[in-house]
Amino acid sequence: MIKICGECEWHRLETRQYPNKRGQITCTAQVRCGWVCSNPESDYYTDYTDYTDTCEEWSERGIE
Repeated sequence: MIKICGECEWHRLETRQYPNKRGQITCTAQVRCGWVCSNPESDYYTDYTDYTDTCEEWSERGIE
């Protein structure tokens, strides 16, 4: 297994929700922002990460 962010279980696509014209949050208002590290044990936690980035806290992704 290659130990890069793109193959890690903690590499997640960040989305943000914005209110629509009526001030309500809707699924259609989601905007993709980029891939981030979601591992609280990592030095890169909450940082934007590229597919080929690496880190010591890599963890194999489970079956999706």
